[in-house]
Amino acid sequence: MSLFPLIVGPTERAALAELVAKASASPTDYATMKSMAEAPPSAAARLRAMNRAVTVEIPQGYTVTLTHEEHKPGVMCRHISIGLRTKPGRGPSPEAVGELLPLVGFVNRLGACAVWLETLDDGTSAINLVEPLSGNMAELSR
Repeated sequence: MSLFPLIVGPTERAALAELVAKASASPTDYATMKSMAEAPPSAAARLRAMNRAVTVEIPQGYTVTLTHEEHKPGVMCRHISIGLRTKPGRGPSPEAVGELLPLVGFVNRLGACAVWLETLDDGTSAINLVEPLSGNMAELSR
């Protein structure tokens, strides 16, 4: 059992539903995604500031950031970043990630999405997952 259980009650569910609505209302187009990918590392601070508006905190130290991004022309995706801000080297458990994915609209499970880990500024870890809004992962490989 995790020392940092994920607690998702009515308040957290409402915050996650609002996060989905925000992501859907302001998707990032392919041209912007491409320019962000080509930006120098110094631009990362600007990206973190932008992401604060689409991040919610969940008890026990979890953070959830959700955006809708066009990863290939014509392929809009949902991108979630789940962090566990407790102490350096820690990140969310697979069980916590699996519980959060359907709450923000993910169709695929943890092992079926595009996934990578990142180390946050405070030394904690976050897991990032991406899937097309359709849920069809083959759209990313065309």
